[in-house]
Amino acid sequence: MLLLYIVKLCTSHTNPQQVYLSVVKGYIPNKMLYTIRAFLEFCYITWHDIITEGTLIELEDALSYFHKYRGIFQEEGIQGKGFSLP
Repeated sequence: MLLLYIVKLCTSHTNPQQVYLSVVKGYIPNKMLYTIRAFLEFCYITWHDIITEGTLIELEDALSYFHKYRGIFQEEGIQGKGFSLP
């Protein structure tokens, strides 16, 4: 039932990123939440029809933020050796 509710929220919500993050908040470490948020933000920005200099700056910021926190997956033992995050 919960999964069905989440799917309905994500498909009907104008910003699914907020739904995804609010669902996992409190269940995963904050650094992991920050990493996922940065990844989703990066993906969201790339979907824009028009890419401007400002958009490129936003992309660089999101990528930088992702790289800053992605180590949490190794710290928590989720990313083992031989598995590479972007």
